[in-house]
Amino acid sequence: AEEMVTNRDSLNRGEKAWSVRREEALKRRAESARAAAVEEENKAIQTQSEAVKEHEGAVAQQQELAPKKKELEEAKAELAQRRAKLPDYEVLSTNSRKLAKAKCEQEKLRAAKEDVAGRITSVQTELDESAAELATLQGVEGEVEKARQEEESSKEQQRAFNRCEQKAHAIRGSEQDLVKEEGELVRLTDVAKEKMDVYSRQYSEFIAAQAGLMAGRLKETIQAQGFGICPVCGVRHTDAESATFAKLSESHCTEEMVKKAQEAQQAAEKARGAQQTYVETQKTQIAGEKENLQTLAQGVPACVGWNWENWSRAEDVAACKTALEVAVETAHVQLKTALGRRKRRDEVQTLVKDAEERREKLTSQQKQTELLLQNWALEATKCESKIDQLRAGLAFGTEQEAKADIAQREKQVAELERILHIERTRIAYRNGRFNNHNCIWIILHNKINNCFNSVCIKIVFLWVIVCRSGNHYKVCIAVCIFAIKSCLKI
Repeated sequence: AEEMVTNRDSLNRGEKAWSVRREEALKRRAESARAAAVEEENKAIQTQSEAVKEHEGAVAQQQELAPKKKELEEAKAELAQRRAKLPDYEVLSTNSRKLAKAKCEQEKLRAAKEDVAGRITSVQTELDESAAELATLQGVEGEVEKARQEEESSKEQQRAFNRCEQKAHAIRGSEQDLVKEEGELVRLTDVAKEKMDVYSRQYSEFIAAQAGLMAGRLKETIQAQGFGICPVCGVRHTDAESATFAKLSESHCTEEMVKKAQEAQQAAEKARGAQQTYVETQKTQIAGEKENLQTLAQGVPACVGWNWENWSRAEDVAACKTALEVAVETAHVQLKTALGRRKRRDEVQTLVKDAEERREKLTSQQKQTELLLQNWALEATKCESKIDQLRAGLAFGTEQEAKADIAQREKQVAELERILHIERTRIAYRNGRFNNHNCIWIILHNKINNCFNSVCIKIVFLWVIVCRSGNHYKVCIAVCIFAIKSCLKI
């Protein structure tokens, strides 16, 4: 432990001695640095004095560069002005493109307007033609109704004629049957006459036989009594020889035979009477049917004034029937034509409605086109006004020409700067490697750098560095990154 304490004390003493020696060395170094700084400051003061002298000599020389500097400044100002006008060329180009687009759109819209106007004219022509056609189709409903009535009337006449024809045919059939019935009546009349003859003959024979019998009995009574009364006439006869009496008939006709003959005659007469009544009834009925036929024929104008002879002639009936068929066909054709006209009217009305809708759409499109045309015309006017305004303040018509002029002026400015730089270098030039620090009285920054350079202080990339000598950077120490305005800040 004592050795450790002894060693620690020794170490402490050694550290203190080393600290003392280090402090002494630092003091010696600080004194040397202060001495060197004083020496350098003296040199700087001397250098500044020399610089002031050089400045006084350079001022005179600087006056010689004033016209060239003025020329350079004027060239730069003109170049800056031309550069400042470059955006105006872009605006000019933009407005020129807008103006070209506006004119192109105007041409398209004018073409579209002309096309729409032509289509409107075409639609209007269609409307006028349709209106003219509709004017000719105004009474088509009346034509249809009239044609329908005429067709119906023709068909009704044809039906009435057919009924008349059927009735005439039935009447002719009835007449044919009547002829047969009349023949039967003649036959029955002959039969009744024959039966009447038989009955009359038998009755006469029977009466004659009875008269002969009564005459014989009367004779016998007269002969027996001397007189006799006739049972037939009631005359009293006295002499049988003087009176004329009926002779005894040789006929064997009995009363029963007479009765049968009478019954047969009555039956035949009854049959004849019934047949005659039927025939008369049929004649009356046929006459009534003919009258009805004449009445029914009044509904057929072609048959007015006809009599039964016309209905009996087949050629008259056929001619009338053909005429009625032609009338029906003509009425049907007229109705079909009227219906076609009505259909055409409906189609034309539909076409007119469609044309009016198309005209309305085209008119609306035309108005929109005119509005767009006005808008584009206004846009073109604005662009032209803007272009005229810009061209009044521009020296060239296009951006390319302006850029070419700017490039030429930049070359002129660069040439002036090069000439001025040569003149400046000729006035103040020390070391060609660091002209910014060696060329004095050019700009304020270079003036300060020249002073710094004389005392081995420089500004490189915004760093303030202290160098070994004025133009060597092998050993340098960064001091700060702030701008240096004077040597007193170091």
